[in-house]
Amino acid sequence: MKLEEIAQTYESYTKGASEGARSLSFAGIAVVWLFKVEQNGAIHLDQALIYAGMFFVVALALDMLHYIVGTIVFQIFGNIRHKLHGAARDAENPNYVNWPMDALFWSKLTAVLAGYVLLLAAIYGKLA
Repeated sequence: MKLEEIAQTYESYTKGASEGARSLSFAGIAVVWLFKVEQNGAIHLDQALIYAGMFFVVALALDMLHYIVGTIVFQIFGNIRHKLHGAARDAENPNYVNWPMDALFWSKLTAVLAGYVLLLAAIYGKLA
């Protein structure tokens, strides 16, 4: 497999993982909302459900930040490259350019996973 094909495959998987994380976060928030209890017009949630919901919201915020940071980093990097090399845009990117986006990518996936661990623990606690 050529390096370009590997990069395209990686991009395809990260795109799918990001879309999945976003969908799972929204679904997790919906499940948390299903377990709400209303008393005297006030909404109450178990502490574990609140934490799970917070992780899902954090995952969505990290998802948005992932795209914002990527946009900013590649705009700056592209402008610098254009000033240094003019129209020749086929040089390789240094690895460090992707580090902020990689960190945000893995952070949002971790937040979704943590949210589901807490959500499943809360549901199990209600059933046990």
